[in-house]
Amino acid sequence: FSSPLVQKFPATAMSAAASSLATTTAALSETRAIEERPPSQCAMTCTRREEGDLEAQEIKKAAAAPKDALGDREPIWDNLKGICVLLVVLIHTLRVFEQEVVAEGHFASGLILPLLFVCMPAFCFASGHLSKVADTRGRLVALFRMWAVFLIQQTLYAYFWALQSQYFQAKSPEAFPFWKQFLPGVTWFLLCLAVWRTALPLLNLLRWPFLTALVLTMLAQSTDVAQSEYIKPMLSFLPFYLAGYRCPKGFLSAFPRSRDTAKFTFLSILMLSPALSLVLPSLESGVGLFDRMSRPTWTAYGCLYGGRIADSLGQGGPACHSGAGLALTLAFYAAALPLVFCFLACVPRRQVWGLTRAGAMSVYIYLFHIYFLVFGKSQLLSALEHSGQREHFQTVVLHSVWAVPACICLAVSLWGCLACGWIRPVCSSLVEPQVEMFLMEQQFDVPAKVSSPREVLIRGGLLFDALLV
Repeated sequence: FSSPLVQKFPATAMSAAASSLATTTAALSETRAIEERPPSQCAMTCTRREEGDLEAQEIKKAAAAPKDALGDREPIWDNLKGICVLLVVLIHTLRVFEQEVVAEGHFASGLILPLLFVCMPAFCFASGHLSKVADTRGRLVALFRMWAVFLIQQTLYAYFWALQSQYFQAKSPEAFPFWKQFLPGVTWFLLCLAVWRTALPLLNLLRWPFLTALVLTMLAQSTDVAQSEYIKPMLSFLPFYLAGYRCPKGFLSAFPRSRDTAKFTFLSILMLSPALSLVLPSLESGVGLFDRMSRPTWTAYGCLYGGRIADSLGQGGPACHSGAGLALTLAFYAAALPLVFCFLACVPRRQVWGLTRAGAMSVYIYLFHIYFLVFGKSQLLSALEHSGQREHFQTVVLHSVWAVPACICLAVSLWGCLACGWIRPVCSSLVEPQVEMFLMEQQFDVPAKVSSPREVLIRGGLLFDALLV
């Protein structure tokens, strides 16, 4: 310790150099241990680190990519979501004008009936197939944003009905109706997606996910859980979500030979139901036959939602918690799952003008079309009532053979208008809120790349030289 080199530098510099040497020695020993491992373990370690590097690069690319880019999306899933959201708009249009249209004939009911098996089940199936476990910061931020969107949309829908019905006042002794509105909205699906994706790490551990979810659904339907319009659909559509999640990537190319058969089956059922709704009432022995044939389907579909929806769609059928109700629900699952695959066979696999764009904008169409339908109907009937033309309009349009085609044209027009994209810059803060400002700046640790012993020695020598200079 009496050498000129030691006397020249202070003790702090020497302690820093000693710690640097200790770090270099530890790195050398770790590197030697890695090199002494069997080749299989070294390959696994390198593979995991490469996966971590690739995942970090994917996160950076996703953050830097424009939000409107569709190049890295599979067109079939956008086409599927575009068709499903069109069916949702069509069903809701016919249901909004139910008293004026469905009561005058059975064609609307026959048109909706086969769509019940594929509309929301296919939506849940696609959502499950595109879902990933939130194991990175980017996916956790997306999950947090989904919860924020649900709270925003549920509050917006509650205030809309409070203003529409004018039954809630600021000084009212009753609490603000946040959950129950006059007409059940579409926000239940947002809640389902948020809960499913939050619980996906646990659901991913299930050995038989579809069967387990089906058992939970049956148990919930046998209890008072079926009275909740938010918890019941969360359990009822979970089997379709898990079925889509467990389907491997590229599973659609596994059955190319049966695709034509699936198309023919689905299109036949899609045309058979409206045809029966028109033919059977015209026969003397067929009066009321279509209603009796379609009643089990409406009852089973209502039991999936529970609450008031089950009561309104049940049409005097068996109770959902009864043995007959449970049997109808099981029959619905048995018919819906094959029809979902038949429906997927009919979806185009290439980009289609308008349809693919509508699929990319499906969340905006799904969330905001109900406001245009409800508010537009109320304003139209009010204007006709004020001008004294309401009865004439109902006789000429709503109570005529042109009622259902008019509703179809209205649904397609509304779907196309919202799919143009103008609503995104207007309502982006309600659907894509910037939640990063409420989150901590915490990053996931990506495993460091293993350096060779030579690189470790060079870095250690440079650090030691920097301390001495």
